[in-house]
Amino acid sequence: MYWTSFADFAAMGGYAGFIWPAFAAGLILLGGLALSSRHKLALAERDIAEARREAGRELGRDT
Repeated sequence: MYWTSFADFAAMGGYAGFIWPAFAAGLILLGGLALSSRHKLALAERDIAEARREAGRELGRDT
């Protein structure tokens, strides 16, 4: 499909009412997934660091 102007591109051949909301929903979902993954990674890293500190105490090391 060829567009002669940005308005033609934005209209998406008459299907803009379906395409742009789907595109926006996809971006929102992917962004939410990225934020959720980043948060869970930070929690996991914190738990691992805490477990290592506790393991060091059990072995008699002060780290």
